[in-house]
Amino acid sequence: MTETDPVPSTEPHVLQGDEAVALWRKGRGFWNQWIDKNPTAEIDFSEVDFTGERDADGKLSFSNYRFGEGNVSFDHAIFGSGDVSFYKVAFVGRSVSFSGATFDEGKVSFDRARFGNGTVSFDYAKFGNSSVSFLGATFGVGEVLFIGTAFGHRGSSFRHANFGGGHVCFDNAIFGDARASFSHVTFGDGTVSFEETVFGDGGVDFSQTTFGKGDVSFIKATFGNGDCSFRGTKFGAGIVLFDEASFGAGEVSFQSSIFENLKFVPAVLGSVTLNGSRM
Repeated sequence: MTETDPVPSTEPHVLQGDEAVALWRKGRGFWNQWIDKNPTAEIDFSEVDFTGERDADGKLSFSNYRFGEGNVSFDHAIFGSGDVSFYKVAFVGRSVSFSGATFDEGKVSFDRARFGNGTVSFDYAKFGNSSVSFLGATFGVGEVLFIGTAFGHRGSSFRHANFGGGHVCFDNAIFGDARASFSHVTFGDGTVSFEETVFGDGGVDFSQTTFGKGDVSFIKATFGNGDCSFRGTKFGAGIVLFDEASFGAGEVSFQSSIFENLKFVPAVLGSVTLNGSRM
């Protein structure tokens, strides 16, 4: 241990601001070792400006970093332009929050990230002109909140993500005009809500997705002019609501989907195929 290393403590430690950035700069090995010695530490990067912290290739990485049992906050952090990687990051604490965080142009990856059983919030985060990927990410039993999130204009993907049993909410989220994919996602038994969500003209894909026992709501959601696929989607025992949803010029398909209690009363309806029958 050097004199500049944060000192381990038997009490829960709050690692924040410049102190947190200084340890992160040392790299994954130093960071993970410190977390192992301070497993209950709370980590606070809120309002940190990372725009001047990129490597020689313009990238910023938390790839394979581990976070302990304490709360983690990146609230209102500024990531700037360039790629940002949280690939295989492990968040196991009580809560993880990126509320109000801003990303500009680049690729933002939370691929195969692991979130614990506390609340996960990306409320009102802004992904600018980025592509956003949560490919294969896993979430615990806590709430997962993307309320009012502005997703990037280069596409968004949650393919093969696994959500636990908590409430999942994308209410008022805005997706750009590139494709949004929720293909092969598994949702738990909590409610899933996309109320007043706006999907762009690049299309949206929920094909082969599995929903649990909770209600699923797309009330007042707006689907753009791209195709919308629910092919092979499996809905559970909960009510599936599309009340006052608006569909654009693209094809909407529920072909080979399975549902027990569908309430499909859209406000605007384009071309829809429901289990092989065109509506």
